[in-house]
Amino acid sequence: MKKTLPGGHTGRRQSDDMLFQSGVMDYETFLAANQRRVNRILNKFLWFAILIGPLLMVALRAGIFHSVSYSMCIIVSLLVLALSCAHYAVVSRGGTTLRAAVIAFLAMDSLLILMNSAHIGIYITWFVVPLVSLMFCDFRIFGIAVVLNYCMMTLSVWLVSPYYASLRVDFDSAFQYFAGRMGGFTIETAIMVVAGYGLCRISTSHYRELIRTIQDIDEQKKKEKQLIQISMTDELTRLNNRRSYDADMESYKEGALDDSFVIFSVDVNGLKEANDTRGHVAGDELLSGAAQCLLTVFEPVGKVYRTGGDEFMAIATGGDPKDILEQINRTSAAWRGQYVKRLSLSVGYAAHRDHPEMDLHGLEILADQMMYREKKRYYSQAGNDRRRQ
Repeated sequence: MKKTLPGGHTGRRQSDDMLFQSGVMDYETFLAANQRRVNRILNKFLWFAILIGPLLMVALRAGIFHSVSYSMCIIVSLLVLALSCAHYAVVSRGGTTLRAAVIAFLAMDSLLILMNSAHIGIYITWFVVPLVSLMFCDFRIFGIAVVLNYCMMTLSVWLVSPYYASLRVDFDSAFQYFAGRMGGFTIETAIMVVAGYGLCRISTSHYRELIRTIQDIDEQKKKEKQLIQISMTDELTRLNNRRSYDADMESYKEGALDDSFVIFSVDVNGLKEANDTRGHVAGDELLSGAAQCLLTVFEPVGKVYRTGGDEFMAIATGGDPKDILEQINRTSAAWRGQYVKRLSLSVGYAAHRDHPEMDLHGLEILADQMMYREKKRYYSQAGNDRRRQ
């Protein structure tokens, strides 16, 4: 059983990783996967942020901060812990991206409020939270992050205004300090909104263009794959053709053959007679019937090719060749067509385990020789001495 760790659901994470690796998706799918990934990253940060409370205790003990209390440190850790758990629950259960994002922003902003209330000087950090929201590539989430951040910043400045106004001689009241500080923050927030909006537009535009490019490349690859498939497929029987057979044989030359490797040579008996007496429709039916029978037998253990007019080759990498030969004979004997009522196949094979000293070409020749003997026997029994028909 796979273990699920804080930061996201294991199955969903693997699914999103496969999407990003494949590179083939529409923009909406990409956006949803990206937003889930961003939420998982934020969740890991929130779990790490729990350590801020103990770190503040260490700083208090060392005399670095004087306005921080131990109770404040405990409150910081407990609050972040609660929000981290809530965020993890939403992310792991597949909750909405917006809900998870709001919880994460609320946790980070609350952390900033508590630190500011302890008179730990933080200013530019306030604007990091809305900038982080740009990773979601969503104007709505960015807007919510800005509004939430501004409200929490306003609350924070209001809480500390009496303290800082008492230390400053250039302010007559806490409200005057509050108004002055928030005036500066408001201007900076406006600048950040304009810059953030521009960055969000640029990023979403680039991502859309990137996804379209990837889709175009994927479509082109599919077309190329289809063309390759067509070039490797026999038009009549839909089996692999001679080109495919030659390519596969070349691949087998690159390594040692398994003992289960067997080459089959198959020829359709009576094809010329069917064409001459019943027409090419009957001949095509006979070839299609042979392809169906061979595919039925070899599909579980190997691959079938139509390499010529009435010639087929097959490569088996499993099963006993004698059993396969019997299956071919049974299947072909049971076949019936609309124009041709009988199907007869001459089959020869050569197994690597029986001839370990032979290379691929030698096995091909051996399989062909056996097939020709079977074909000669068939025509001899039919009262026709022609070797091929």
